[in-house]
Amino acid sequence: MRFSHPATSLSSTDYARLQQLMLTMIGSRTPLAALLRRKLGASVPTSSSSLAPDRAVSGKRVRFSIDGVMEEERILTWQPTRPEDRITLSLLSPRGLALMGLTPGGSLFYRTESDRTEFLRVESVSNGKASGRQTTIAAGPLGRDAPRSIRLRPAATESFAGEFNA
Repeated sequence: MRFSHPATSLSSTDYARLQQLMLTMIGSRTPLAALLRRKLGASVPTSSSSLAPDRAVSGKRVRFSIDGVMEEERILTWQPTRPEDRITLSLLSPRGLALMGLTPGGSLFYRTESDRTEFLRVESVSNGKASGRQTTIAAGPLGRDAPRSIRLRPAATESFAGEFNA
């Protein structure tokens, strides 16, 4: 199966980071390297100020579905993945890299490191700051009767920068 990648624009900074990452993977045949080559080939660097505000790039909160079944919401970051982290998603991971540059309604197929094909669809993109809205966090492996996701609300006493709770 041949995977296509939608044309997109990225900030010059993010594009340069992808180029640097590609230099470390020259000759690699991993799914991440293949995805990275497609991402670079389909991307055009542009100034940060001219990027659409709903483009999934570093620092943005992205709500997305996986295989049309499970929904997650994460903040995209260049920090390496930590297994226990359910807030951020590293752009150094195949899933994070696949989401990079997409806008709401955008979707693509990509190959995971475990050689499985996933279908991602972006539902929404917003600023990466914590919000009072519900946050969706993946619930573990999906069984036939397993819940698809867990929805959490911040406690009424929690306070986030720029917001206040009544």
